[in-house]
Amino acid sequence: MSPLAKLGLVSVPLLAVSMLGVLKLGGWMVKKSGAYQHAISFSATEPSLVHELGPPIDDGPFPTGHIGDDRATLSFSLHGATGSGVIDVVVSKEAREWRVTHAVWTSSTGETRQLDPEPW
Repeated sequence: MSPLAKLGLVSVPLLAVSMLGVLKLGGWMVKKSGAYQHAISFSATEPSLVHELGPPIDDGPFPTGHIGDDRATLSFSLHGATGSGVIDVVVSKEAREWRVTHAVWTSSTGETRQLDPEPW
């Protein structure tokens, strides 16, 4: 086997492991944010999601989105004892507190609906 082929056998798995590490680090950073914590609290206690998913409700490993100083758009998977899906949440910071301003749920069956963010 040529040295170049050997390098390929080593570099491809190394690149994959590195990319996974970056994704996990990015997900960890998002999960530690106040915006994400507020969005998770909303999701885990929203009555229609609790009914549909069944307790306990857990989030997936790789949230996506953007977190700014006073607004965040987040998307993450949720799963419970009886269902799963993805929630898209917009949170805004008002008077130093995060508030859910918009939330859309898409179940694993493809059903999409808006959720009421009040009083969150």
